[in-house]
Amino acid sequence: MSDKQSSSTDQSPIERFIPTGFYDVIKQERTFIGLIGVFFFIAGVVFPYAEIAMWVGFAFAGYSAIANDSIQTIGTFLASNADKKWWVLMVMDRRNIFGYRSSQLVYL
Repeated sequence: MSDKQSSSTDQSPIERFIPTGFYDVIKQERTFIGLIGVFFFIAGVVFPYAEIAMWVGFAFAGYSAIANDSIQTIGTFLASNADKKWWVLMVMDRRNIFGYRSSQLVYL
């Protein structure tokens, strides 16, 4: 018993967050796995109704494309402007998100 406790304290803080087994992954990602299950259920329920299934599929595809592009764009934006202060980047990012034209942006 004490060997198990001592081995967990020997790990670095980062190693404690990395799952070591299948059960650990399932336990850490239960919300995500639950959402996937709900989405599969919704897709199965609307499958017989072509017009509703079309819109549900469009919503799933639209959300996944926008979510993926958002993460990639923000990551690239932050990485390319690493020399600027974080609050300047947030101001610039908010202006880009809310649709200001490039002539209205303040370039720092």
